[in-house]
Amino acid sequence: MALIPRLRALKNSKVLSQGYLPDKLWFLDEQKRDLGIYLGYILNDNVPPHILIIGPRGTGKTTLMTIFRAELLKTIKKNDLNVKVGYTHAPQTAFSAFAQFTNDVGVDLPTQGVGYDIAIARYEKACADSISIFIIDEIDQIKDINDLLIQLTKRNELNSKVKGYCIIGITNKQRIMSSIDQRNLSAFNHRIINTHEYDATQTYKILSDRVDHAFHKNVVDKGVLEKISGHAARRKGDCRFGLDVLLQAAELSEKYQSDKITIKITDEAIGVVEFKFIYDNIARKTLTQKYLLLKIAINNDIHRPLLFQWYSRVLGNDALSSRRINEYINELIEDQFIERYYVRIPTGKESWLHLFELEPYHVIISIATDSFLSLYGGSLPDEDLDKIQEVKQKFKSY
Repeated sequence: MALIPRLRALKNSKVLSQGYLPDKLWFLDEQKRDLGIYLGYILNDNVPPHILIIGPRGTGKTTLMTIFRAELLKTIKKNDLNVKVGYTHAPQTAFSAFAQFTNDVGVDLPTQGVGYDIAIARYEKACADSISIFIIDEIDQIKDINDLLIQLTKRNELNSKVKGYCIIGITNKQRIMSSIDQRNLSAFNHRIINTHEYDATQTYKILSDRVDHAFHKNVVDKGVLEKISGHAARRKGDCRFGLDVLLQAAELSEKYQSDKITIKITDEAIGVVEFKFIYDNIARKTLTQKYLLLKIAINNDIHRPLLFQWYSRVLGNDALSSRRINEYINELIEDQFIERYYVRIPTGKESWLHLFELEPYHVIISIATDSFLSLYGGSLPDEDLDKIQEVKQKFKSY
């Protein structure tokens, strides 16, 4: 068996990875300034306010905070400040978030088997008189977020052994406030830093800078970056999507023994990345959200009240309230699985829903149906079942 030499399009694949920290933060000067103002409280030995960094996926939130955290640690060391800075990513519970934070700042704490009060007491004993800055990436993943806010905002009001806690939450969920109890929200008294959607020109500039550092010269064909930037811009300026496509295109160029990233290879890479994005995100959705996606995908366009009627009829006593369903629908809109549009009628306008234009509907149906059919398949109309089977057959050859 002959060995085939690799054609290396990439000179540094790390430049396209999620953890890479670029030399320049494009289009985030205002956000970096605001972070500097809020966290500058520590220079006067004061506790900074709580902060939420909110923005669409791939708009630089985590990169901004990671770069700023490195600068913050240098400042703390240079000025000999008693400040602890810990980071945790997508914790599932409030306690696991706190345990990960304490471990990150060097305080060993078991992740289970001790109560909140004991855990906090251990941490505060080890870090007495410190200011504690608690960075939580994807803070919306914490199921009992109110417990965390109650515990830590309460400590700021009590005579605790530390000077106080500053929570910095990072999220792409614009509706994060709706999951926080009103009383906790008042005590939280946070500041908001928004990152914004990149347009195609801005996306092109960011991706072009990464390409210069990641690929050998003249590897990426003309028109490739424009195509990727356009797709990313339609996904609310999701540069993470664009970087994933570039990395996938590089792997495909090696597979096909091509010394160029061509438009054809790019089109295939976009398909692969879109499929993985859809699959991974739907897998994390609740059963109810999968059911809603299923019906919207089957109908393609559906009047919102008809969706509620179908859902209630199929699930019967298992159906959630219309308010909860509205929250789930709004989250699906925010995550770009579906879009809302309005149809004018003589008495006003009607709210309709359809799939986001970039989502292959047969992929959504195939992923969303398996758990649904096992539980409620017998309650579906025959025409829905026929459509599901037809699309699932198509999916097998995808």
